[in-house]
Amino acid sequence: MPNQRMSLNYQKLAGLFSYIAESYRSAETFLKHTLGEAVSHECIRSQVQRQGSNILKEEEHFFDSQLQDALKSDRVSIPNRPSSEPLYLEIGGTIIHLQCEDKKKTELKFAILYKGKEKRYPHGVTDAKKLKEKIAYTGR
Repeated sequence: MPNQRMSLNYQKLAGLFSYIAESYRSAETFLKHTLGEAVSHECIRSQVQRQGSNILKEEEHFFDSQLQDALKSDRVSIPNRPSSEPLYLEIGGTIIHLQCEDKKKTELKFAILYKGKEKRYPHGVTDAKKLKEKIAYTGR
C-alpha cells in the first residue's frame, strides 16, 4: 500500500519484533500472526532506521549539552581554586567510513582532559594507574 502510516505503538511493536526475530521478514510474519495484518518488511526496516537516527540525534544532543555544562562549571571553578596540578589534554582523530550518508568518509575526533594519573587500586600492590578527573569528548 502506498503511503502506509504507522502509529507510535505499532512502530515500537514492529521494532521490538524485528529485534527479537533478528530479521525484518520474521517481524512482518509475527505482526501478521499477532495483529492479523502487517506492513511490508521493507517498511519495517525503513521505520527502524528512522527511529535509530532519531535516537542517535537525541543521544548526541544530550551528550553535547552535558559536555557544555561540565565545561562551563569547570571554567567557573578553576580560577577560584589555586592548584599546582597541571591539566593534560590529549587530542586525536581517525578516519571512519560512513554508511547511508552523502559523504563516504569523515574524521572522528576525540579529546581527553585530565589532571594526571593516580593509583587504580590505592591499597593494592600493583602499579596500575588511572586518569584523575577525566573528561572525554568525541565528535565529527
